[in-house]
Amino acid sequence: MIVLYPDGRFEIYYDLQQERLVYSGVSEIYESWRDSEGVLWYRSYYQDSVGREGYEFGKISNSGNTFELIQTTNNLIIEEWKIDKVGHYWAIYYRQE
Repeated sequence: MIVLYPDGRFEIYYDLQQERLVYSGVSEIYESWRDSEGVLWYRSYYQDSVGREGYEFGKISNSGNTFELIQTTNNLIIEEWKIDKVGHYWAIYYRQE
């Protein structure tokens, strides 16, 4: 599970009960826009508590219920939305309230 905070902090947990924190970090958005369907896209730079840093390219659905993310750990900027590119980590998360 991932918890995202408005100030750019994030926390990754093993479980939904938020009992076992895997790692945390901070992400700084440097570009964002909405497409014609209302999807929010963004690019950011992140650093986490286990020493990784890199770039992210993410999108949040127009309903706000789906969050997709491509991430690198090799400091390469992600130029295009390609979820199957070598060296990119892709994940999808669904909102739970």
